[in-house]
Amino acid sequence: MLLINTAIENATSYPATDFLNNPIRTYNSIIHLEDAKKVDPAVHIAIQASEPWAVEYRLLTSNKERWEIEMRISIYDKDGVNSDCI
Repeated sequence: MLLINTAIENATSYPATDFLNNPIRTYNSIIHLEDAKKVDPAVHIAIQASEPWAVEYRLLTSNKERWEIEMRISIYDKDGVNSDCI
Protein backbone atom coordinates (compact mmCIF):
# COMPACT_ATOMS: atom_id res chain seq x y z
CA MET A 1 0.00 0.00 0.00
CA LEU A 2 1.43 3.33 -1.08
CA LEU A 3 -1.30 5.70 0.09
CA ILE A 4 -4.18 5.51 2.55
CA ASN A 5 -6.86 8.06 3.32
CA THR A 6 -6.70 9.47 6.85
CA ALA A 7 -10.42 8.65 7.26
CA ILE A 8 -9.15 5.22 8.29
CA GLU A 9 -8.20 6.81 11.61
CA ASN A 10 -11.85 7.64 12.38
CA ALA A 11 -12.96 4.12 11.49
CA THR A 12 -10.25 2.16 13.32
CA SER A 13 -8.56 4.48 15.84
CA TYR A 14 -5.22 3.48 14.32
CA PRO A 15 -3.02 6.18 12.75
CA ALA A 16 -3.13 5.97 8.94
CA THR A 17 0.68 5.84 8.88
CA ASP A 18 0.54 2.52 10.76
CA PHE A 19 -0.55 0.84 7.53
CA LEU A 20 2.22 2.13 5.27
CA ASN A 21 5.30 -0.08 5.07
CA ASN A 22 4.49 -1.78 8.36
CA PRO A 23 5.03 -5.55 8.42
CA ILE A 24 3.14 -5.94 11.71
CA ARG A 25 -0.03 -3.88 11.20
CA THR A 26 -1.07 -4.33 7.62
CA TYR A 27 -4.39 -3.20 6.23
CA ASN A 28 -5.33 -6.85 5.76
CA SER A 29 -4.83 -7.40 9.49
CA ILE A 30 -7.90 -5.25 10.28
CA ILE A 31 -10.23 -6.78 7.67
CA HIS A 32 -12.67 -9.28 9.17
CA LEU A 33 -11.32 -12.75 8.39
CA GLU A 34 -14.46 -13.87 6.54
CA ASP A 35 -14.36 -10.75 4.34
CA ALA A 36 -10.65 -10.93 3.53
CA LYS A 37 -11.46 -13.81 1.22
CA LYS A 38 -13.32 -11.44 -1.11
CA VAL A 39 -11.20 -8.29 -0.74
CA ASP A 40 -7.83 -9.65 -1.87
CA PRO A 41 -9.14 -11.26 -5.09
CA ALA A 42 -11.11 -8.10 -5.93
CA VAL A 43 -7.99 -5.95 -5.56
CA HIS A 44 -5.93 -8.21 -7.84
CA ILE A 45 -8.65 -8.39 -10.48
CA ALA A 46 -9.05 -4.58 -10.48
CA ILE A 47 -5.30 -4.06 -10.83
CA GLN A 48 -4.99 -6.56 -13.66
CA ALA A 49 -7.98 -5.07 -15.49
CA SER A 50 -6.87 -1.47 -14.74
CA GLU A 51 -10.42 -0.63 -13.78
CA PRO A 52 -11.89 1.05 -10.70
CA TRP A 53 -13.88 -1.10 -8.31
CA ALA A 54 -15.74 -1.09 -5.01
CA VAL A 55 -16.22 -3.79 -2.38
CA GLU A 56 -18.07 -3.87 0.95
CA TYR A 57 -16.51 -5.53 3.98
CA ARG A 58 -16.05 -5.26 7.74
CA LEU A 59 -13.10 -3.62 9.49
CA LEU A 60 -11.99 -4.41 13.03
CA THR A 61 -11.15 -1.34 15.12
CA SER A 62 -8.52 -1.02 17.82
CA ASN A 63 -11.37 -1.61 20.33
CA LYS A 64 -12.39 -4.81 18.48
CA GLU A 65 -15.58 -3.16 17.19
CA ARG A 66 -16.74 -3.90 13.65
CA TRP A 67 -17.41 -1.24 11.03
CA GLU A 68 -19.05 -2.04 7.72
CA ILE A 69 -17.45 0.02 4.98
CA GLU A 70 -17.26 0.28 1.22
CA MET A 71 -13.82 0.64 -0.31
CA ARG A 72 -13.49 2.34 -3.67
CA ILE A 73 -10.26 2.04 -5.59
CA SER A 74 -9.15 4.08 -8.57
CA ILE A 75 -6.35 2.74 -10.73
CA TYR A 76 -3.62 5.07 -12.01
CA ASP A 77 -0.92 4.28 -14.52
CA LYS A 78 2.74 5.17 -14.04
CA ASP A 79 2.06 8.63 -15.55
CA GLY A 80 -0.69 9.34 -13.03
CA VAL A 81 -3.54 8.89 -15.50
CA ASN A 82 -6.73 7.71 -13.79
CA SER A 83 -8.43 4.81 -15.57
CA ASP A 84 -11.82 6.42 -14.76
CA CYS A 85 -10.94 9.24 -17.13
CA ILE A 86 -9.85 7.20 -20.14
